[in-house]
Amino acid sequence: MFIIGLLALLALGLGGRNAAASERDDEPSKPSPGATSGKKLVRDLAARGGLTERQTDFLVFVAYGESGLKPDVGLGNPALFPPGTRPNTRASQAAQEREAYAAAKAYAENLDTFEGCGHPASEYSFGSGGLFAFLPVYALDKFKGTPLVCASPFEVFDPPFAIAAAYGFARGLTQRSAYLGTVASLRSGWGLPKKIGDLERIERKGPKWRRQLRELGFPESMLDSEAPSFPRRDLVAMYRAMGGRL
Repeated sequence: MFIIGLLALLALGLGGRNAAASERDDEPSKPSPGATSGKKLVRDLAARGGLTERQTDFLVFVAYGESGLKPDVGLGNPALFPPGTRPNTRASQAAQEREAYAAAKAYAENLDTFEGCGHPASEYSFGSGGLFAFLPVYALDKFKGTPLVCASPFEVFDPPFAIAAAYGFARGLTQRSAYLGTVASLRSGWGLPKKIGDLERIERKGPKWRRQLRELGFPESMLDSEAPSFPRRDLVAMYRAMGGRL
């Protein structure tokens, strides 16, 4: 009943998302101290998880755009956020509502997988959060076939869990037929998988993405370079190598 009620309440004028992470146009103009520490956190954990430097650089780039590299930030209904997290204060009320709607919709569409996991629907429906601004369902789905598929939806705020899920999500994007093989194409698909090969979108988003790369200390040419590959990995083993506690 929670899901039905939430969807009915938000459906008027609100649309959901198609991907695991949303895209925002309100990134900081320069890296904040929190973003700098977040970059180091991702690098340190990724090294423990056996990610290559190029894989790590791509994930840092994505996390900067999605969360400002802040693992404790969420977008959605703050009343449903777990303790120790905080809302994205730059987002509008409409954006918060859209994100909660998208999370509820994703859960409603995947009840067969998650309904028996023992977590209340509200925990899947708070919105998105963590380094990569994952909707819970889409992060947990990367662990399908393992016990972690039924981990708490709030694990999206846990950096080792988020990084392992992001690796799995990146791998999935690289398997799409429309994928062009570049960093720009892979970044385009992150927020909207169906747009992974959309050259108009890539050109339109290019100035913003190049600015983000400069702010992170990466060369702008990275955007047009060949994207790193993401071979199949044991994501549970990766998560635990990064210090995952489950």
